[in-house]
Amino acid sequence: MSKSIILACFVLFFPLQPLASPMESKVLEGYLRAVVERELNIENYELTVSDTKKITLLIKDAKKQDILWIKNYLAQIDDINEIIVEKTTPIKRNQKNKLKPKLFPKDDLFQPLVADPKQTKFSASIRAYDYGDDNTTVAAIGFGESFNFYQWQNLPIDGSKVNLGIEAGVFAHFDMETESKNLINADYMIGIPLTYRKDNFSSKLRVYHQSAHLGDEFLLENKVNRINYSFESLHLLSAYDLDHWRFYGGGEYQFHIEPDNFDPVVLQGGIEYYGDSKIMSNGRFIAGLDLKAFEEHSYFINQSLKFGLEFGNPSPAERNLRLMLEAYNGYSPHGQFYNNKIKYFGVGFEWGF
Repeated sequence: MSKSIILACFVLFFPLQPLASPMESKVLEGYLRAVVERELNIENYELTVSDTKKITLLIKDAKKQDILWIKNYLAQIDDINEIIVEKTTPIKRNQKNKLKPKLFPKDDLFQPLVADPKQTKFSASIRAYDYGDDNTTVAAIGFGESFNFYQWQNLPIDGSKVNLGIEAGVFAHFDMETESKNLINADYMIGIPLTYRKDNFSSKLRVYHQSAHLGDEFLLENKVNRINYSFESLHLLSAYDLDHWRFYGGGEYQFHIEPDNFDPVVLQGGIEYYGDSKIMSNGRFIAGLDLKAFEEHSYFINQSLKFGLEFGNPSPAERNLRLMLEAYNGYSPHGQFYNNKIKYFGVGFEWGF
């Protein structure tokens, strides 16, 4: 379980009670160790308490938002005069650095992308579509999730972690200006991801299948040359976290493609921002720009932008809610319409579980 999950839950729902009387430095250190280990579930850390009750806490792999939660949490103890929380890479106390397996881990080693239109998540958006010669209002619905089966910790090579899991999603969009709110298209995706993290560096390798299916009412009301668009793909992305920022890049190679004359190479990159200042009580500002270029379209760069507020726990493995504004310009990400250029602007919600 990630530190962000524990910290957010305890700060919101189980605030520390002020201590009844001042404690000596050694007693205070013992109390703090119990808080850090039992309540915050942090194992890899170093703690020192000076005679002036200055607290120095060094935590392995702590992100900036983790540090903010910790400071807010410990600041509720009256006997602390000064708090310093920093990131370090200590060896776990009283244990050797050995390979440790973990079943059904909740921590996502490679965080889900903010702005990728095909990120597996639960979402609902209303969008104004511009097809060039036609405009309409579209409801876009996403159902998807990632589930980790197994995690290897403290790999002998570099002390990193690796997760093996499964992910699946459905991405559908409906024409809201038709009488029956016709389903236009639904894309189905299922994949096997292998994710990796070492400090601020993370990577994701997955093999996945995607297929597209047109809605019955859309087919009845429109003369469409239906294409059985489907493929398998080998997809690799790597990312680096730098304070509030995250940078990522990679690509994929598609195979078993229908139609079989589709060019297989896709390049992808992007940048994300994660704020930690509170907005509207408990909201945090987040933003992402995702860029994709398909060999099929002579590497024209498709641009997907999302930004808004995230409420709840910032960990993807816990409950949270995002209110997002979104914009897209490029070739359609919707199934067999891949050769159509579109633009859209919208607003939507995203749920994390």
